[in-house]
Amino acid sequence: MRGDNWSLLLRACRSDTFGLGAAVAERSPGRSASDWAAFLALMDEQGVGPLAASGLLSIDADLIPEDVRAALRERVQLGALRAGIQVPELLAILEALEAHGVAAIAYKGQTLSTLAYGRTGVRDSVDLDLVVREGDVTAAEEVLRGRGYRRNSPGVLRPRVEAAWRKAWNETELVSDDGWVVVDLHWRAYAARYPFRVDPTRLWSRPARIALGGREVRVFPAETLVGLLCLHGAKDEWHKLIWLCDVDRVIRVSPSLDWEEVRGFAEEGRCRRVVGLGLLLATRLFETPLPAYVLARLAEDEPLVRLAAKVEDDLASGGITRSWWLETLDVWPFHLEVFDSWRDGALYVGRTLVTPLAWDWELLKVRLPDSLYALYYLLRPLRLLATLVRESVRRGLRLEGR
Repeated sequence: MRGDNWSLLLRACRSDTFGLGAAVAERSPGRSASDWAAFLALMDEQGVGPLAASGLLSIDADLIPEDVRAALRERVQLGALRAGIQVPELLAILEALEAHGVAAIAYKGQTLSTLAYGRTGVRDSVDLDLVVREGDVTAAEEVLRGRGYRRNSPGVLRPRVEAAWRKAWNETELVSDDGWVVVDLHWRAYAARYPFRVDPTRLWSRPARIALGGREVRVFPAETLVGLLCLHGAKDEWHKLIWLCDVDRVIRVSPSLDWEEVRGFAEEGRCRRVVGLGLLLATRLFETPLPAYVLARLAEDEPLVRLAAKVEDDLASGGITRSWWLETLDVWPFHLEVFDSWRDGALYVGRTLVTPLAWDWELLKVRLPDSLYALYYLLRPLRLLATLVRESVRRGLRLEGR
């Protein structure tokens, strides 16, 4: 039944509703309440609740049971409720940052919903993503703290650990006192363990603006946005359909999109395969309109085409599974397939294995002085090795006990 639900979900998320009614009518006979419940759960799992619900509510009401239509309306109302909370807060934060001389670009969230889908609330979002210049991070955090935000994790850090945390993640998460709003503050497009090379100056070189809540908000131009959305999806193995919907819709609402600029982003950022994979997936799932020469160039990369087919199959079947030892190491084989070179893969693995993170400082129970911080780079792989040995023994004993 997941395959049937998956096909219907893809149809409900398309930019046009032509044929959606027929698709529902074809599947309605024999569809039980549990089948509809599974479909609603799949919508939520894939982050497309308000989007898919809006499409389904636009067709003949007789095709969908009233209790299911009520559940769909709830998804739409939840999206509108979140937008009603997030948009005013986003505008207030941007105004406060501007008053303190901090420029910020609104990324994803309600600005992407407006740009790509035509209105807020359609793209479900749980946080506000803002990009600031690296030199403005401290000032931006002070502004947010002045508005009642606190860092979500980790808490107060020593200067050397704080610097390492920022260098490793290139973002920090803050949550409002009431817990209703989460702000992800970024200054680069990805964590340091990834081998990409998107120049921060590129992110600020061609600012665009959209109207949101009665004022203009700075956003990324479509060419940069397509590249960033592909990076974001690949970083998380494309395990949510909404990320491909985003790529599809941004391209569709940007008829004058400069594809050479997209290519330049990918080449300069060492993320050619990442961007290519995102475009291939969007085309396979949503028939995203790409220029013929772009499609031809992508089709020539047979390993990339095979990877796109694999990701599509994984999405349809319920996601990628990883071995327990890879989970422990936090190494994703998918990334090794999508990087532009084996050197990038080696860099990713090496950095992942040695870069100390928040849980290393906690789990190791070792509070080294800042002057000895470099020892954490040795202690982390030792901790990982000990964890692997301990887990291997535990699993072996469990098998013997069967």
